[in-house]
Amino acid sequence: MESQNKTPSTGAGAPVAPVTPVAAPQVTAGATPAAPEVQSAEKSTQAAAIGMFKEGMGLLRGIGTHQDFSMAAARLLDSADLNHPPAFFYCALLYFAGVGVSRNTQTASDYAGRYLEASPDGQFAQAAKEVMDGTFGTENAKKLLVERPAAPKAAQAAGPKSKKKLYIAAAVMVPVLLVGGLAVFSKMHDVSSFGPSDISGIKLESLLSKDDIAHAKKEALATAATLQSDAQSLMQKQDADKAAQAKALQEQKDAMDAQAKANQEQKDAQAKAEQGAQASQAKADQDRAATTQNTRQVNRQTAAMIATAMQAGRAGEFDRANGILDGVLAGDSSNQEALGLKDAIKRARSRAVNNLQVK
Repeated sequence: MESQNKTPSTGAGAPVAPVTPVAAPQVTAGATPAAPEVQSAEKSTQAAAIGMFKEGMGLLRGIGTHQDFSMAAARLLDSADLNHPPAFFYCALLYFAGVGVSRNTQTASDYAGRYLEASPDGQFAQAAKEVMDGTFGTENAKKLLVERPAAPKAAQAAGPKSKKKLYIAAAVMVPVLLVGGLAVFSKMHDVSSFGPSDISGIKLESLLSKDDIAHAKKEALATAATLQSDAQSLMQKQDADKAAQAKALQEQKDAMDAQAKANQEQKDAQAKAEQGAQASQAKADQDRAATTQNTRQVNRQTAAMIATAMQAGRAGEFDRANGILDGVLAGDSSNQEALGLKDAIKRARSRAVNNLQVK
């Protein structure tokens, strides 16, 4: 399984260093039950782990707070250190996708294994197995990390329909109640003098005029139209909210993809710079070796020329010796051996001339 390590950073949203998972404590079968103080401490630890997990998921998905991948990773890792099984799985996803931490598939596999040890038949058991064998997919991991839990489909479908039915029922009942209320209000003084048999025989036309009934119907229809318009506006707002949520999720995904791309580009740039530095160093070493070889060759040639000049001087061929030494000094004017030999040949020439004069 491939693993990638990058230098951690403490900036907002930047990766944190890989954390070596800490093994969960083992409980020996038949062990003596823990003391009340120990049980209380364990409950407090469990509550702290759950609190850190919830805080981490909120930061990861931007629920109830701002979104911060780095802080989310820190909280989830803290929860995992307290042996909270769901934190094991989400830490595995963080390292598998490289969200808030440096991508490290080996660490992701370790956390997935810890989740399976703690919850072999848990909700994320299959996904944890796929993380361990590398078949889960980076995009699936990113989506599962940042996607907010959706409401059940049945509830989503029933919600707008139920509200629409409520508005329709209200639109039907309001005209009836309105007309009946107007009738009772307008004829209350007459109804108060009626007996039970009289009230049962009252008709709407005997209580209200045709104009009153037409006006009440008109107002009822207007109210129903308003309620229907409100219902349509509510459904449009729900659709707009869903679209906004989908857009926000897509923007989160795009931001994560951009971050991954930037990390890859930085990695490629570093690799390219290292290759360039290695190539430069190799060329410098090659040039240095060539220079050393050339220097040695020149030194050998110079030594041979000085030896030849020395032999010529001993043979009395002073002009030839001086010519050879002049060639040496043309290449290296500070060659002390050639300068010294040239002076010696000059003195030898002078002695030879003096000897000839004496004879």
